[in-house]
Amino acid sequence: MLILDVLYIRVSTQLKKVLKGDNMKLDDRKKKILSSVVEDYIISAEPVGSQTLVDKYHLEYSSATIRNEMKQLEEGGYLEQPHVSAR
Repeated sequence: MLILDVLYIRVSTQLKKVLKGDNMKLDDRKKKILSSVVEDYIISAEPVGSQTLVDKYHLEYSSATIRNEMKQLEEGGYLEQPHVSAR
């Protein structure tokens, strides 16, 4: 299965949750972070770290804040961490 196929399957699964209302509410900060993660992942096909988001997308949050938000997005089913070293 290609990486984009896997990404599509994961996004499709989450979209079903969103449409059913089984998801957490996303505030503007989480939306901005999630959008940046998805954009960078599509471009690089590599795990995206919090410092990358700060440096590349000039987000106005600290890398620690982004890590905390990414953890919440993971717990909400929006992100998946492939392995520990991807943090």
